[in-house]
Amino acid sequence: MLKLYWVIIMIQLTKKERSVMDILWDSPIEMSASEIRETSNEELSIYTIQQALRHLLEIRFIEVYDIAFNNKSSTRKYKPLVSQAEYVDSFINNDTRLQLASNFVNNTDDLEELGKLQKLIEKKLRALK
Repeated sequence: MLKLYWVIIMIQLTKKERSVMDILWDSPIEMSASEIRETSNEELSIYTIQQALRHLLEIRFIEVYDIAFNNKSSTRKYKPLVSQAEYVDSFINNDTRLQLASNFVNNTDDLEELGKLQKLIEKKLRALK
């Protein structure tokens, strides 16, 4: 229920928040602010990353997954609560979804991708019956 709620009232992220989220979405593991800075292709300061993380926590896009200890200090590890697909989907209405799907089908020559899409559609149709 929580995810459905956030999809309905999704907030558009700032460029820096989106950069932090992109790194978290691409990572298979939870990350600390310093790990996000090391991974970033941009020149993001640790302060900017921490500021973005605080706001992302406030709006419940991420959560503190763990607290890790290195040397004499502790660091928070963050993980996304909202997937990249949910975030993008929140900006797309039903008409746009149909247009995107139609455009994908019409412009894709990859049989494997089309087969995966067909299986997803068939699975959804069975679930709706």
